[in-house]
Amino acid sequence: MYHRICLDKNKQSMIYQCTGCSTFNLQPLGSIKPNPTETRPTQVKLGIPTGPPVNTNCEHCGRKYHLGGPIWSDPIHDNAFVQRLIEITNKTPLSELSTQKRLNVLCRKSFSKDISTIPESTYIP
Repeated sequence: MYHRICLDKNKQSMIYQCTGCSTFNLQPLGSIKPNPTETRPTQVKLGIPTGPPVNTNCEHCGRKYHLGGPIWSDPIHDNAFVQRLIEITNKTPLSELSTQKRLNVLCRKSFSKDISTIPESTYIP
């Protein structure tokens, strides 16, 4: 269990958000690097990142950053599962389910809002 908790450190980040243009940068709380040996070829080494990943002032507008977190920065949804749900709600007439259309829309939204598609430095106007 302890090992699993340590592996989850790289799925959480501190967030640096600009006070002017709302650009944000993520800094993972941990890092995982391969460290294979003869006896343990899948061994990994857990590390602590150095930082911060930004300068004092924003490169886009020159304003300062707010620091927040930690936040979960790994994908939230299992995309394969959500894709199967979308297929089921499209194919099968779910007459006993009065919210079939709403369920399909919800699945499509959660499928499209995967945080793994957002770069670590993002400008949001």
